[in-house]
Amino acid sequence: MFSDALEGQATIAQPAIRAQKTSLQQGTINPTQYAENVNTIILSSLQFTAHKILGTTAFRGKNAQKEHMTQRGRQDNGQYSSNDKRKAAKQTSTQTLKDKLQQARKESAPPNVIADLGKAHAKEKHELQKLLHQPRQKTVTDAIDSSAPNASQQRSLPHSMWDLVRRYKADHVQSNLPAQTHDNSSPHARIWKLGPLTLDPQAWHRFRYALGHQLLQHAQSPYDQAAAHRVTTSEKQTLHKVEHPIIPIDPLFHQDIEPQELNNGIKKLNSDKSPEDDGITNRMIQAGGPIFQEILHEVFGTLWQHEIQLKAWQMSLIQPIYKGGDNPRADPLSYRGIYLSSALPKLFEGILISRLTKFTETHNTLTGNQLGTRPGRQIHDTIYCLLSLIQYNISQRGLATYVAFCDVSTASPSIHWAKANSSHNCVKKIL
Repeated sequence: MFSDALEGQATIAQPAIRAQKTSLQQGTINPTQYAENVNTIILSSLQFTAHKILGTTAFRGKNAQKEHMTQRGRQDNGQYSSNDKRKAAKQTSTQTLKDKLQQARKESAPPNVIADLGKAHAKEKHELQKLLHQPRQKTVTDAIDSSAPNASQQRSLPHSMWDLVRRYKADHVQSNLPAQTHDNSSPHARIWKLGPLTLDPQAWHRFRYALGHQLLQHAQSPYDQAAAHRVTTSEKQTLHKVEHPIIPIDPLFHQDIEPQELNNGIKKLNSDKSPEDDGITNRMIQAGGPIFQEILHEVFGTLWQHEIQLKAWQMSLIQPIYKGGDNPRADPLSYRGIYLSSALPKLFEGILISRLTKFTETHNTLTGNQLGTRPGRQIHDTIYCLLSLIQYNISQRGLATYVAFCDVSTASPSIHWAKANSSHNCVKKIL
């Protein structure tokens, strides 16, 4: 049902996308505008189909569904207060405290005032969620109690137990992040120093900013500035070679994207990955028929030809995941960031990765020690080599083997790779 509906939407969207390409060829719009416009058209088609097909549910009864749609209509018109007097009063008080908290932050009020307002707002919001939670729970339990007990009637049920549990859980999901987080106490935004607890959620952004920015040309930089300058110069030279390649170029870098490449990329998509905020999942893309795939092939081919990367495709949702152990939950360093990217750019990137993998394997541009993410190789190979070395040292030489495993904290943005590589002789001796 979803595939047929998506094909219908693709049939409607196809002339609009071709009109955008015509405008691009005529110079009416630039490649960036084309990319943004066709991305909006494709997302709209997927979202409309999802709302039409996947959004239809018999979870509520007729009266409850009618009341729900009435409430949704009032919200669309800017009326968010509930018909229930208790809920309406709680919504009003919650919003009032929220406004006061925002105003206090804007006016740089004393920290204790902001903290008190934050606690009051959190408490009021929690009580409001409890009021909203009670009818949802009753709806689920009533639906379970009214389900037919015999197998002959189970096939006609409008929902399964799993659907009920999943909807119940997702309808009032709460964050597992702590209410208070340590802020940055350093006067320099690029340096992270654990500071006092705060209710300001922007502390997470300040942490990510400091983690992702290098300290070159900074008074407190831990780097060898001369070595860093050589790396920067080398990067510029490499970029110049990429932008001014010597002919002949490998065909993989200029030939058009083939339909088979798109089909293979769609098949490789993980069906169970979480979507970004656009709500588009890999399963939706995999459900597309010939017309929808033809649209994707035409759009991806044009983006490839014009070397366009949408700004929207460069954005991701980050979900902090607690590392566990004895790490303090209020410290941002105790979390690793999991990025949720849109499904369309992941499909496009998968096609490019396949080409790059083919190129690197054909021309042997990677070191033999690189095993991860390479076809026909795996980390188990290194484990086998290590075990063989241990067994050889024991049986043939009568010696013990000492292994050092190094785990550098926030390694990628902070390690000085030249110095790390220069220490290979020491590691070699240890082994």
